[in-house]
Amino acid sequence: MFDQGDLVSPTAGRDSGRIYMVVGIDEDINRVKVADGRDRTLRRPKRKNPNHLKVLAKRVCGRTVSRLQCRRASDSDIREAIERYVGTSDEERGGCLISEV
Repeated sequence: MFDQGDLVSPTAGRDSGRIYMVVGIDEDINRVKVADGRDRTLRRPKRKNPNHLKVLAKRVCGRTVSRLQCRRASDSDIREAIERYVGTSDEERGGCLISEV
């Protein structure tokens, strides 16, 4: 259901409405690792229950995805991808509305 590079938003909890990028998947314990490049960095990703996440965009940035897979991505790559997504119009992102980030 989730792939590295997907942009997701938690549906519940104190960080609901924020935007994160999927940076890893831990299938053994059914958790998705997410980072935003600011509070949650690649060195310290947040583990989230996949049932509490909604996908906003699939693999937004091919360059960032390939860098994630090669373990060469940086927090600035993630921030750039999220900022590009937030800067797009509602039609361009497929009608996904985000609460305040």
